[in-house]
Amino acid sequence: EALTDACYYLGVERNHYRFSLKENLNKRFADRRAGVKDEDVEKLVKEEIQKAFPAVGSVERVFFPQKSGQIPDRPVLTFVIMSPDDSIQEDSKIVAKIDSMTKESGTSARTFKSALLWVVPESAATIRDEARRLMAWADIESEGLSLDDAQERQLEENIKKAKRDLRESVWRAYNKILLLSQDNAIHIVDLGLVHSSAAENMCQLVINQLRLTDEIAKDISPRSLVRNWPSAFTEWSTKSVRDAFYSSPRFPRLLNPEVVKEAISRGVMEGQFAYVGKSPKGGYSPFYFRKPFASADVEISEDIFIIKAEEAEKHIKPPALTRIVISPSQASIQPGKRQTYTAKGLDQFGRDYDAGKIQWFATGGQVGPDGVYLAGKDEGNYLITAKADKIVAEAEIVIGKAGEKPPPPIPQKRGSLTWSGE
Repeated sequence: EALTDACYYLGVERNHYRFSLKENLNKRFADRRAGVKDEDVEKLVKEEIQKAFPAVGSVERVFFPQKSGQIPDRPVLTFVIMSPDDSIQEDSKIVAKIDSMTKESGTSARTFKSALLWVVPESAATIRDEARRLMAWADIESEGLSLDDAQERQLEENIKKAKRDLRESVWRAYNKILLLSQDNAIHIVDLGLVHSSAAENMCQLVINQLRLTDEIAKDISPRSLVRNWPSAFTEWSTKSVRDAFYSSPRFPRLLNPEVVKEAISRGVMEGQFAYVGKSPKGGYSPFYFRKPFASADVEISEDIFIIKAEEAEKHIKPPALTRIVISPSQASIQPGKRQTYTAKGLDQFGRDYDAGKIQWFATGGQVGPDGVYLAGKDEGNYLITAKADKIVAEAEIVIGKAGEKPPPPIPQKRGSLTWSGE
């Protein structure tokens, strides 16, 4: 069996093997293979690679880019299939090159870095060998030689086998996926030893593999939007929601950006958040919260927002006085001196609320209905009280003689502010 591919004068007829003076197709194949041009091989290799990565749904494909500007910066899942020359084994700088092209788009920074999935061959040598074999057998077929039945069958079988081997070599070679991980570095996913029976095409194979590790998601839940809500945003624009799935590696990549509309629709109906637009007169219009809301009505725009449920409640429940704030909360004056106090009402959501008529009281000295306090002659610590309806607030005041150092105020806990970001 091994000799049938090596010998030039060995003929095969079913299970019979016979040497003769008539050369077989192996000699012609060797001659044709040596004469195949490298540029023709490269052309066939790239055509076969493109066949292995057909269009799938809304996924975009970019073949064999050499500069970052050749890759569009758009919020859509994009497969970037690298050239056979950019293989892991043959180019030691390929990971650094992909890292640079991921973060750059021409002369500017790339926004949708997470949208890119790089498909890189481990080695392209086998693909070129199989392409050269197929072209050699195809050249023999095109010559129109006078062949006997055995040679006709041999030629037909060899062409069929060469096509199959070329296809399988592409599947085996393109087994490395590079993508941006959560630490903002390029991560390599090894698909292992794959073959054409593993999926309908290479794009589908990559999608299936990355869905297992949640790098790609077919849909999203409204709860995930609430969990990953940016802390700096009270209002999160629907455009920013969609873009986050293609710009930040914190989020899974979406197969179809339209599922964002479905998630927003479900979130509104479940009461996870509200869908709002800003009215020119102030407030929100439209305002959808805990009511039927079709995904087709969701607009992806910078002027349309989602707001959290607690924020939405503020625009549904009527405001009510829940707290009074006195200013200043602490003061020190001399006997017989005056101190002016103000009181401000707040509702259940922390917003300003008209407290109406405020009643003022003092445990020492006198305070008028306008909040002006007149200290008495007795030194000491006293309380100033403001009351509206059943809501009460208190402030401290210290009365002491001139030249005496008043007691220090009650220490307040000092907070801290931390900045972080990318």
